[in-house]
Amino acid sequence: MNILIISSSEGITLSLLRCLGLLKANAYVISIWKSSRLSRFFRFCKNYTSYTLSESSSSKEVEQLVANINDYCSNKKIDVIIPAGLLGTFFVSKVKKN
Repeated sequence: MNILIISSSEGITLSLLRCLGLLKANAYVISIWKSSRLSRFFRFCKNYTSYTLSESSSSKEVEQLVANINDYCSNKKIDVIIPAGLLGTFFVSKVKKN
């Protein structure tokens, strides 16, 4: 199973990666907030991508990020999207189901 974590919280992301790794799931991470980016080195993280947004990001930047996430899901054949953090939850609500 391919699972995408949309992360705005590094701590939650690391916990999710550990749990998903124990389940033998392929876990991908898109980080959307400034973080230490430790999850990219975690052994259970299959792929790590960073799209850093700021508090002053325009709605056009947000729409572009949502389009990038939709494309990423199509390309990686993502089965499930899990939010990590408040901002991650916001983006999950914007992503289209294909």
